[in-house]
Amino acid sequence: MFDYAEGRGKENPVKHLKNFQGYLQVDGYAVYDGFGLLPGITMVACWAHTRREVYEAKDYDLPRAEHILHEIGLLYNLERTIKGLSDAERKHRREETAIPILDRLHAYMLREYEAVLPSSPMGKALNYALKRWKKLLTYTQSGELEIDSNLIENSIRPIAVGRKAFLFAGSHEGAQRIAMLYSFMGSCKKNDVEPFAWLKKTLEILPSWPGNRIHELLPNYKPE
Repeated sequence: MFDYAEGRGKENPVKHLKNFQGYLQVDGYAVYDGFGLLPGITMVACWAHTRREVYEAKDYDLPRAEHILHEIGLLYNLERTIKGLSDAERKHRREETAIPILDRLHAYMLREYEAVLPSSPMGKALNYALKRWKKLLTYTQSGELEIDSNLIENSIRPIAVGRKAFLFAGSHEGAQRIAMLYSFMGSCKKNDVEPFAWLKKTLEILPSWPGNRIHELLPNYKPE
């Protein structure tokens, strides 16, 4: 589901997540920090964003960056080997292999953070990881979870490309309509429905369709 808000404040996420309980995986945007304090919500941080912070410090501190990136690479190597396994097996393999790597990496980061300037690129990268460390470990608690948020990042990439192509949406109302269309098209993809076929068929039958059965036209069916 895609939604549009006029700003980047916490009001919109709070509205959507007011009744949510479960795992919530986010990037490092500060607006999300407060959700981890709410009952029933467990925060999951993203290792891809953490790795990016370290990678961007590579030109300023190559030895430390290479060491950390190597350790993170081992975590991702494991993820490739357990892809497709059951949730229980994924959790077991992470406990067996990933947690020792994470413990070793955490000790290294704590030690090296004391040796660098906090305001340096590496200092900022280490601080980014260390203050989110508990959330960075959460993915090992369940085989349902992913190590990063790349799945959602990839799914919203067309929005960023489109925004550049049509120079945003013309108005706030136009942006909300675009969000609705993205939601419908995304639902089609999740349900293996060809988006154009769904849209064409729906628009053809919508004028005569009973209002109390409108939910049947949502993109969870495959039009003939």
